[in-house]
Amino acid sequence: MAILSDKNLIDAIEKKIISIEPLDANNIQPGSIDLTLHNIIEVFSPPGKWDVGAISKEQLRSYTQEIDISDGYDLEPGAFVTGYSAEKIKLSSFVTGRIFNRNSIVKCGINAALSAFITPGFFGRKVIVIHNFGNVPVTIRSGIRICQLEISELGQGAIRKFDDRHDLSKFNNDIFPENRMYQYTPSDTSLSDFLNECIKSAARR
Repeated sequence: MAILSDKNLIDAIEKKIISIEPLDANNIQPGSIDLTLHNIIEVFSPPGKWDVGAISKEQLRSYTQEIDISDGYDLEPGAFVTGYSAEKIKLSSFVTGRIFNRNSIVKCGINAALSAFITPGFFGRKVIVIHNFGNVPVTIRSGIRICQLEISELGQGAIRKFDDRHDLSKFNNDIFPENRMYQYTPSDTSLSDFLNECIKSAARR
């Protein structure tokens, strides 16, 4: 896969292969695009031990609190929150994305690249999990340049896009016989469905 340079990125935007809205030209780097932080984060606070394979969407929703960080939010050492890019990202089926830390953010004790991959055909605000691995609280607020987005071109367009990534029927049955299909039920269905709901909700803001 070829990583897109700044020239490639501008060409891809003009050809609508990718869309980043809003996009500040100052955020286009030689091989990536800086993403800024949206004003809403989610803090996950389960009451105690919980089973990642058995939790329901309702439980996940009850354990999650939305917080507006326009005036800042103090992220304690060892803690993490789920944020979103202020930019809405749209990828065609011919490209994929990956986010990386900005060196200046890492020097502050922040890891913002835990949820890195972006599936071909994605549309919405990118989930950005932010972890404070330092020894002191760090204030984060909306609008900061939180991470950098790298776009790679696929050799061929993906068969499945983001919304139908679990649809095995799009595969060739000669390669995957029918008796091997439609039997896999992921243990994290609730987690996946809940995350998709959060992404769609964030995109409407």
